[in-house]
Amino acid sequence: MAKKVIDSTGKATNEFAWTMVGVISSNLKSAGYKPATKTLRILFQNGGVYQYSPITREEYMSLIKAESVGKFFNENIKDNTDLTVVKEESK
Repeated sequence: MAKKVIDSTGKATNEFAWTMVGVISSNLKSAGYKPATKTLRILFQNGGVYQYSPITREEYMSLIKAESVGKFFNENIKDNTDLTVVKEESK
């Protein structure tokens, strides 16, 4: 069942809530994963929110456990998956 979520603009959505895990990175702030859709959601330090797919659970776990989260993201995810912009970065 879909859970009602309020987005950053205050509008209600029917999107399933994301559980985000904070990461230590100068570029990424947190990451969440939905195994059913193999989708990774990233919240960047600049406020942008982007989704990447398909991502395996192993790739997600490797990302959040990486010694350098930003380096792992840039080398393994950024240009190797489909991108969906959820929210543009803050200006």
